[in-house]
Amino acid sequence: MRYRLMMIAALFVSLTFTPCLTGYAFAGTGQDAASAQPQANPGPPAKGPGGPAHAQMPVDERVSRLTKALTLNDDQQKQVRSILEDQQSQMMQLKKSSQSMDPSERRQKMMAIHDASTQKIKALLDDKQKKEYDQILQEQREKMQEQRGGPGPN
Repeated sequence: MRYRLMMIAALFVSLTFTPCLTGYAFAGTGQDAASAQPQANPGPPAKGPGGPAHAQMPVDERVSRLTKALTLNDDQQKQVRSILEDQQSQMMQLKKSSQSMDPSERRQKMMAIHDASTQKIKALLDDKQKKEYDQILQEQREKMQEQRGGPGPN
């Protein structure tokens, strides 16, 4: 069970949290987040010291992985897809409008969008799914702290 949760957490990191921090994830890599847009067939993500080097996993793939991890029903899948599409739209709009914004301010706004999406998704889940989702989120936070080399926001 612990192994399964760890695998789910690893998937979830690449599904939700990392794409939301695109402006932050590419800091110091010499790669601009805007130039790292998804391609029609991007292939496996490149591995590096900071983890996967992709900006945004397609919504369909994110929904598919969440469906497998949390055993989402058809209605939940549709609603999660809508939430993730809205999140993606907000993130893209933020990128366009925040070219001159301080990176920490941009990161805070991205985190707020991510947190709102997370709460909307949690509202769709039953008690068992919420518990598993909470475990995934906790492991995700721990993994992000390790990648960044220190504690992150709560």
